Amino acid sequence: MRRKPSPIQVKILDLLRLEAPRSFNPKTIALLIKIPVSTVRVLLRRMARAHMIGQDLRGLYRSIFTLDDLLRAESPELQIHGLVFNGKVINIKQGSLFCYLLESKSRPASGNRKKIILPFEGRDLRIMLSDNSTIEIFLKSSKYPINYSLFEQLIGYLKSILGDSVDFTELRIIEIGLGRDFKTWRLDGIQSIKVKQFRNAWIQIYQHGPERDTRLELHMHDRITITDALNILKVATEPLYQAPALQDNKQGYL
Repeated sequence: MRRKPSPIQVKILDLLRLEAPRSFNPKTIALLIKIPVSTVRVLLRRMARAHMIGQDLRGLYRSIFTLDDLLRAESPELQIHGLVFNGKVINIKQGSLFCYLLESKSRPASGNRKKIILPFEGRDLRIMLSDNSTIEIFLKSSKYPINYSLFEQLIGYLKSILGDSVDFTELRIIEIGLGRDFKTWRLDGIQSIKVKQFRNAWIQIYQHGPERDTRLELHMHDRITITDALNILKVATEPLYQAPALQDNKQGYL
């Protein structure tokens, strides 16, 4: 089983994929990614031996860019950058996990609410309970977006915490942020573009992260059931291609 690439290896892979099919020597790669050439030289040898990149006879290194890589670059994964749930607490049973959290972990919040902050996969999950039994759940994940698999885990995590205290058929997602990071898009001379010409949604395009990827974000305000959200996100987050089927195409057409 291949190990997950280190952060520096990811920089090398991204550079070589972006510049494919060109080849580079270690010194040029080191200058472009701003890493000492001695470190880059060692990593390049390791990556070539592991068939993560290609090496020419002249000591130049290049991307091994497969059909799957090419299609994935043009169709990056759709990720979730933020969620807000809204619902009603119907019954808090004594001895339940949710009752324990309210009694021992909650803190006062604005609007006569109780606040519980719990960890979820390196992100903060905030649960707010009002006097009128309204419950709101916030997951801020712009810095570390979640994918469909983590969204499924989040629903299971909430069910394990809230149990029968909340009717999940009545729980609604009232805000959701979705985004894709495009490595090959660039905004020349522009930092951000925001479009707010929709009744319950807005779109923003901006450069993001140290690699200056271009992020396309869509933020929506609605009332979506958990079942509908799971079905929509399952379809939306699947790749816009089926690499195995394309590779089986004997004629080689896309």
